[in-house]
Amino acid sequence: MLSQVFIASFAKFLNLTSIVLISDNETRDEDMDALTWMSIEIGMSVHVIRTPDEENTTCCSDSLLFDPSRFYQKVSDKKNWFKEDMYWLVSNEAFEAPRMLRLDSNFFTITHQEHSVIAIQEWYRIKTVLYATALGFWSYVQGLQVKTPLLYERRSDLHGLLLNVATIVWDPYVINQRETTKYQGLVPEIIHYIQKACNFSTTWSIEASGSYGTPEGNGSWNGLIGRVQRREVDVIAAMLSVKSERSAVVSYAHVFFQDKATLIILDPNKNKHNTLNWHSFLKVCTSSAWILLFTGLLLIFIGHLTILTTKETGLLTGITSSLAFIYTSFLQLDCRFMGTTTLSHKILILSTVSYSLIAMVYIEGMLFSLIITKERPYKLRSFADTIEHGYQVMVTHGTSYVLDLELAPAGSGRRLVFEDMMKDNPDAYYTFTTFEDMREILLRQQKSALYTSSLVFLGDPDLLTLTQLDDALNDPLAFALQKDSELLGLINYQVVKLHQSGMLHFLKHKWINSRRPDLWSCGMEEALALGYDHLAPYMLVLVFGIFVAALAVAGEAAMSRTFNRNKKYKKNPRLQRK
Repeated sequence: MLSQVFIASFAKFLNLTSIVLISDNETRDEDMDALTWMSIEIGMSVHVIRTPDEENTTCCSDSLLFDPSRFYQKVSDKKNWFKEDMYWLVSNEAFEAPRMLRLDSNFFTITHQEHSVIAIQEWYRIKTVLYATALGFWSYVQGLQVKTPLLYERRSDLHGLLLNVATIVWDPYVINQRETTKYQGLVPEIIHYIQKACNFSTTWSIEASGSYGTPEGNGSWNGLIGRVQRREVDVIAAMLSVKSERSAVVSYAHVFFQDKATLIILDPNKNKHNTLNWHSFLKVCTSSAWILLFTGLLLIFIGHLTILTTKETGLLTGITSSLAFIYTSFLQLDCRFMGTTTLSHKILILSTVSYSLIAMVYIEGMLFSLIITKERPYKLRSFADTIEHGYQVMVTHGTSYVLDLELAPAGSGRRLVFEDMMKDNPDAYYTFTTFEDMREILLRQQKSALYTSSLVFLGDPDLLTLTQLDDALNDPLAFALQKDSELLGLINYQVVKLHQSGMLHFLKHKWINSRRPDLWSCGMEEALALGYDHLAPYMLVLVFGIFVAALAVAGEAAMSRTFNRNKKYKKNPRLQRK
């Protein structure tokens, strides 16, 4: 029997922890005992199977299948026996390559040579073409010697294989100028680097419907996903969102870009319906602050009216003087023309001016803030905010954002948007043509919001703005291949290499960061409205001034009575004798 040391060493090379011996009647018990003993020495388990179930590979997956009985010939037409997790080791004598070998198959043959050297070959197919390459050799002296342990470094050459690639044009990610066969942008350049490393050729086609793919209810899909499902194309090379629903019909490669869904709306600064108007002035203060402010004005008016109204001046003069004082004090003008002759009047003026000065500083500051921000009264933070502020959320037909809203958890903001705005509403779905058309819709419908990728370029960052909602979709992007494609492992390996080498970062900067406009959140923080807590301390100053002025009035009245009485006594000697 083949050297047990070699079998155990080869299993260890493949990072396997178990060996399955597919035995026939000619396998000697002492050979199996020796293999078992050797595997125990290096910490492996050994299982012997004499008649494997041809329909069930569970017992043999992720194990080294040592097959001296040539069982592989019986299952040559069964795909499951030659997937990536099945590892075969067979003799090269009377060898017939299985018909279901794939690029990612792990199928090895051994040939005995002189001086107890064992040569190892690996076999695989690219489409229907069979390839065999030398993996290495084993000997008692040198042990196991292989050229590289990495599967896809050994099988990176696809020998000019032609792949059909489908995409959707989206500047600057996929650019097809003047409908030529030459493609540029982030996605084609990534494919170009993989193509150069793996030696394959491509033919590109554009999805005419502009749809990435949504289910049609009968198990079939439309758009790009449908073309892969029908095996019309090999690879989707586009900014394709990774969705679990799509994974049932396609195989996703490694994520090459992490996106965050966003909401595009008309910039509130440029919205003609959102400019400064008379209603803006009411938003300077809260309702409680307005009540407090006018209460203060009423107290000032009553206080001045009480002091300035005398028998000599009359009520009309007192009212006129009080209103003039309020007007001039709030405009911070000189009010000495009213004649501050009494102590109470001076105290009242001092408290009034203090109150009006502080109040006007606040009010003028709030008005200035409104003028600068052009009344940005809210900030969209979640999908619930879009409902509250009356936005009509739209999505492009055939994108993952349709599925995201439709399949969102019950009660979530995304699900509420779908049920309130989109369900049975064809106007909420927009058929993809160009983003310039979307821009025109947003400009024409002031309260529309487009739910899409943050990578969207709408060509006018001074007019439109993008906001990332807290409950928006995290959107990983990846290429997609046919379900269980044999090329998946190789594409994954190359994408990871581009990540690790920094090439993906370079390409993103080249095609995205250096070209995209600066993105910002919708609106600014809400302008601070003048509230009760802002005016209350200064209202106390006014109340205290009025109270002191009232005490001064009482004191002045008492002193006036005493003065008049003394004056009366001096003029009438008879009263003095009494």
